[in-house]
Amino acid sequence: MPAIKIKAGLCTGCRTCELICSYRHGAPGFNPALSRIRIKNRGMEKENPVFCRQCPRPKCMESCPSGALTQDPKTGVITLDPELCNACGTCIRMCPFGAMAAHPETGLPLICDLCGGEPACVTYCPNEVLIYAPKGGDPN
Repeated sequence: MPAIKIKAGLCTGCRTCELICSYRHGAPGFNPALSRIRIKNRGMEKENPVFCRQCPRPKCMESCPSGALTQDPKTGVITLDPELCNACGTCIRMCPFGAMAAHPETGLPLICDLCGGEPACVTYCPNEVLIYAPKGGDPN
C-alpha cells in the first residue's frame, strides 16, 4: 500500500507539511485546524507529523457505524463519503496512530488521501524529511 514515510530524526518541526496540507485541501488560506496531517508532541523537544498509514485492516473503517469510510483495494487510500457520515467520531477515536481529527465546523473526520498520489506535503517539505512510497515500502 502507498504511504508517506518520515525521517523523524531529521524533522525540524517547521510544520510546513501541516500548512500546505490545509491549503491543498481547500482551506481558506493556511489553516492548521483543517489539515489532514496531525502534529503530535510525544514529550519530545519538537513535534512530528502523523499521517494516515492506509492500514491493511483499518480500525477506523471497521468501527464506522454508518459505512462512510471505504478503502480502495488497489491503492489502499481510505476515503470518506460525507453523505453517509454522521460525524460520531468513532473512527477518530479508533485510529491507533491518532492520524485523524474532526473538522472544527462540520465534525466530519479529516483523513489523508495522499493527494491522489502526489502528496503536497512531500513536495513542499523544505528539508526533504517526507518521502512518498507509492507501494508502501522503500521509496527508491
